[in-house]
Amino acid sequence: MKLKQRLGIIFVIIAITPYLLGVIYILATVSGTMQHNAIGFLTEYSGHAGAEQGALFNEYSGMLNALRRVPDIQRLDWVSAKEYLQGFAEEHKQIGSFLLIDADGYYWRTDQRGNPARGWRVTADDGDPASAPVTLADRAYFKYLVSDNTGQEERAIVSPPVISKSTGAKQFIIGTSLFDREGNLVGMLGLTISVNELIAEIDSTISNVPEFFGSEATVAIVSGDALISASLTDKASGSFRDIALESSAIMSVSDLPAAVSEGVGILTAQERPFTQFTSAGDGKPYYVAGQTIPGTDFWFTITVPQSTLFASQRDIINSVVVITSLTVLVVIAVSVLIGGSIAKPLRKTADTLKDIAEGSGDLTYRLKLIGKDETTDMGHYFNRFIETLHG
Repeated sequence: MKLKQRLGIIFVIIAITPYLLGVIYILATVSGTMQHNAIGFLTEYSGHAGAEQGALFNEYSGMLNALRRVPDIQRLDWVSAKEYLQGFAEEHKQIGSFLLIDADGYYWRTDQRGNPARGWRVTADDGDPASAPVTLADRAYFKYLVSDNTGQEERAIVSPPVISKSTGAKQFIIGTSLFDREGNLVGMLGLTISVNELIAEIDSTISNVPEFFGSEATVAIVSGDALISASLTDKASGSFRDIALESSAIMSVSDLPAAVSEGVGILTAQERPFTQFTSAGDGKPYYVAGQTIPGTDFWFTITVPQSTLFASQRDIINSVVVITSLTVLVVIAVSVLIGGSIAKPLRKTADTLKDIAEGSGDLTYRLKLIGKDETTDMGHYFNRFIETLHG
């Protein structure tokens, strides 16, 4: 191997080795830290967003807790209670209506007239005196608060979406058990939240999800198999919208994209703040984080592809690779130049000595001297040697 090549290789090894070792160490350290921070941010964000939703529901529950102590409501005196509840609903526009339900499941509702022949209870036809009252005894929230509440406990609930028997619209019920002044369970007091109100509340909390976690992130609020809310980026319009709340139908977790449904099921079963899984459907790794919304049995979850969650880490690694490649090229070029500057005068000297040894040398030839290093000193003494031979 020629001296120029050996010098070039040596210079490259000496220059690049410490740099590469440093880069490898930094990437190994920073990669782990960045992954930890990304997962931590996802978990913290889901927890904060879930807590905000919990605060909203707790506010409504607090209203009901205060109203259920009003004597007219405790006596199920609808004529007196209705005016009071209507006034309260008008002051809080986010409330759709109030429900007062007796122990048999028959109910009054502030946004409906009711049937005077049935004590103003809601009937199938409020204009027909013979129309039978509509019952809510089959609703899960009523069973939890009243019919299955054999211990007469003070209970509260935020129900999954239901289709109203009065209006046919999707709505959410927040309710509390109702007791008379003697402590007897006499029914329940509830309020309805319209879908549009809940969409607005959730959107204000999670509007920056695509910015933070990418367009493939999905926010889902679930209760068991019931799908409360599912916000994701619509591929057609590019907008981040709630496909569950915007649908007039009651949806389930299985209606979510397969990977999201799978991740939500794993997370809620494990009851952990986050988990990593590989989807059986597309074979891609995902992270899902979430927590229960305080005061409810709802889970607030965010599912993000691993490639998106760690995108910043990947961008940094790509940048380091590019910078390292450019650095190696520069070092190689500099090494070639330095090696050439050292090897060139040595080669000239060797060629001249060879010519002299073979008897065909030009004794008038002199090396050009540039610089003040050891190679220049050698050239100087070589020129003096040739002068001596020529002299």
